[in-house]
Amino acid sequence: MIRAMKRTLVLSALLIVGALAIAAAQQTKQVIDVQKVSDNYYVLTSSTPGNDATFSGGNVGVFITNGGVVLVDTKLAGWGQTFLERVKSITSKPVTMIINTHTHGITRATTTSSARASRSSRRRTRRRT
Repeated sequence: MIRAMKRTLVLSALLIVGALAIAAAQQTKQVIDVQKVSDNYYVLTSSTPGNDATFSGGNVGVFITNGGVVLVDTKLAGWGQTFLERVKSITSKPVTMIINTHTHGITRATTTSSARASRSSRRRTRRRT
């Protein structure tokens, strides 16, 4: 009986600690700043090495054309949704092209999630027209 109570107490403590850790991790807000360079060109910045909330792997160029948005470079894996939300705050046009000037394994995951979101956005755009 005492052994069962100890197990229950230990399991409960582990669940509480795990839930608190997950909640703390979700509260880390990814920060990306937008700098306007010209009417149709923006740079997404905020890449402070050593700070997980702002180290995003570099800048992203956002070139707005008549046909859609061209992204130059993508950020680290895990930043795709955050930087796509920032792109949407600039324009409602869909991402139509991604140009990566260099490669490393961690860029691929962000590019893949960006491409999926872009395809989905283009499908929605085509249906409207």
